[in-house]
Order: sequence, then structure tokens, then C-alpha cells
Amino acid sequence: MRKRYGRKSDHNQSDVMWALRAIGCVVFDIEEPFDLLVDWRGQWHIIEVKNPETNARQKGGSKMTETQDQILARLSAKVYVVETAKEAVDAMAAVKESYDCR
Repeated sequence: MRKRYGRKSDHNQSDVMWALRAIGCVVFDIEEPFDLLVDWRGQWHIIEVKNPETNARQKGGSKMTETQDQILARLSAKVYVVETAKEAVDAMAAVKESYDCR
């Protein structure tokens, strides 16, 4: 049996989690296949936190891993990709506005 080591999370992920909790979200660090499962006002949301300083991003590469791209091709749910705490809070604010418009 192979020994499994803890995964490396993007350094900004804790800031994103803190900011989401500060606005009232319940946040779960789910690790796979995406970073966060977020309950915001009775609705579940998936968030992938990316580091803006990674080589792939600087070189214009995919923001997602190959596995994530394969899952996204089959998934009907929206996955929010954020790099900062502000982007995460803004995403949840946009979700709230879309619910308010119904």
C-alpha cells in the first residue's frame, strides 16, 4: 500500500475560506475533485481556488488539472474558479443577486 501524503493547497485558499465564512457561508475543504464545497443561503456551490502566481497561469495554461477538466466535461453544476478572497465573495454576491431576480 502506498503512503498517501497530504495534498498541497494553494496558499491563498485559507484567505478565501476565511472571507466566505465571514459573510455567513458554511465552507468545507473537500480537496477532491475541487477545493471547496460552500453552502450559501441554502444553496450548494463548488469553488476551485487557484494560485495566481503558478507557472501554468503565467504561461496561459489551463487553470484546471486534466482530471478536473474531465470532470467538468461531465458535470452540470457550475464551478467557480477564484484566485482571491474578493473574487470568492463577489461570486457569492452574484449568486445572491441571481436568486433575488427570480
